[in-house]
Amino acid sequence: MLQLQMSSPSAWMHADPPLVLQDIATGAQLTKPIRMTSGDVVWANDNTHLFYLVKDTLDRPYRVYRHALGSSAPDALVFEENDEVWMLALSRAL
Repeated sequence: MLQLQMSSPSAWMHADPPLVLQDIATGAQLTKPIRMTSGDVVWANDNTHLFYLVKDTLDRPYRVYRHALGSSAPDALVFEENDEVWMLALSRAL
């Protein structure tokens, strides 16, 4: 069983706490901290991939990344919105 952690006691003082995946049975941290996320996170239907948004210097969610659980490969950039007028949001369609 996994836990998606968006903050920790040491991160409460930061405006943008990192995103971390943790195994709740063992307490093992499964990912390195992912910084500059917007807080939008969606699991894929296969339960092995996680999609998340990253913010730019304007604090605008502009990139969607896909993380493969258990992989050490860099997260895949899925989409980038280059027009500063727009920002991205993630949700799951049923």
